[in-house]
Amino acid sequence: MKLEKKIFLEGTLEVLSGLHIGGTDVGIVIGGVDNPVVKDPVSGLPYIPGSSLKGKIRSLLEKYTGNYSKEGKTRGNPCDCGSCDICELFGSSAKASENNDKKILGRLIVRDAFLENSENINSNEVTELKTEVAINRLTSKPISGPRNMERVVRGTKFNVEFIIDIYENDNEEKYINLLQKGIKLLEDDYLGGSGTRGYGKVKIDINKIYYKDADVYDKGEEPKPYTEGKS
Repeated sequence: MKLEKKIFLEGTLEVLSGLHIGGTDVGIVIGGVDNPVVKDPVSGLPYIPGSSLKGKIRSLLEKYTGNYSKEGKTRGNPCDCGSCDICELFGSSAKASENNDKKILGRLIVRDAFLENSENINSNEVTELKTEVAINRLTSKPISGPRNMERVVRGTKFNVEFIIDIYENDNEEKYINLLQKGIKLLEDDYLGGSGTRGYGKVKIDINKIYYKDADVYDKGEEPKPYTEGKS
């Protein structure tokens, strides 16, 4: 397989309702946060791991198309056919990778998404504590004491970057369209935890699409704007 180009899709992800992607709780003291969000150890600011974004988009596409494992102990796991459009874009599942005739190279890279204008932001400005209590259905009394959930607040924006590797004879428009469909599905679903309780509604705006080919890597030319069907 010969790599012909890399297509870059860049934009912003805006949080429309409190977002919780769990981080480590090591070192949490009494009275602190029970469930903190994942944070960049360098800046101390929340970020969205590329693995969370990529995994959620793949999962939604598999549910939408019905392409997921349907039998045995792996029922409901990622598609393991090694030949569908989703496997081509996202790569083989762990099970498919065990079988050489189903192993397939993924084309999609999803970068970690960091805060827009992070140099001017303090962590307290973009996170909140939400107190939750479990209630007994019959008595309406609390089952346990309150717990504090840390969330990224509504209106926070992250920079997102998706990269699609295009190999010889690939249908690049197919992969771009599949990714964009996955993004639309995500906007109508949720990212992170507790989505059925109102968390994790997001909006993703892709505002820049360009590509790099041999002219860029070999000759030092500038990246080229992507025009559908004319790249």
